[in-house]
Amino acid sequence: MNPLFPALMASAFILSASGELMPTSAEVFGGKYASLDNRATSDWWTRQGPQRKNRKAMINLDVPRDKVIGFAIYTLEGSSLKMTAQLFPLKPDESQEIRLELKKGDTWKEIAKQKIIYPGWPLTFNFNDNDGRKATGHLEYNVDFQYPVVQIINERTDEILYTKRVKKSKGKLLVYSTDPHTIKIGKDKPVLVFKTGLTAKN
Repeated sequence: MNPLFPALMASAFILSASGELMPTSAEVFGGKYASLDNRATSDWWTRQGPQRKNRKAMINLDVPRDKVIGFAIYTLEGSSLKMTAQLFPLKPDESQEIRLELKKGDTWKEIAKQKIIYPGWPLTFNFNDNDGRKATGHLEYNVDFQYPVVQIINERTDEILYTKRVKKSKGKLLVYSTDPHTIKIGKDKPVLVFKTGLTAKN
C-alpha cells in the first residue's frame, strides 16, 4: 500500500487568496451557451437567490466559507494513489490554488500544491512514483517480461522502500538516499534478486 494513504486521512486543504474574478459562462463556453453553468461562474454568488415557484429546488452554492470543499475521494490502484476533491464555487478573495498538508506529530507539512480546474471547481492530486518523500535519484531496471513486480531494499538499513507492480519491462525506480540498494523482481512476487549495490542516478 502507498505509505501516503494512511497519512492522507489526516490531511488538510489550505486555500490562499487571489482577488481575481473568474470568467463568465459566455467567456468560457461562448455566447451561444452564455447561461451554461452560470450559477457557478464569475460573480456566481449574485445568482443564488430564492427558488422560483414550479421549478426544481437547486442547491445553494453559497455555503459557509469554511465548508467550500464538498468532498474528497481517495482511490488506490497498485502503488498509485489519486485524491480528487470537489469544491463549491470560490469567491475572488479565495484562490484557485490549494495546498495539501499532512500532519506529522504536531506539525503540518505541505506536500503538494495544485490549481483548481475552472469551470467545474474540481482538483486532483496524483501520487504515483513520488509518494511524498524527497527522491535523491533513481535506479534502472530492465527485464524480459511485462508488468513485473519490483521491490527496492536499502542495503544499509535493510528497509524495504516499496514493492509495486510496474507497467513497463524497463524503466526507473525512485530512491530516497545515496545508500546502496537491491532490486528484487518477479512476475507475481519479487523473488529474484535483479541487482545489488546500486546507487542512485540523477
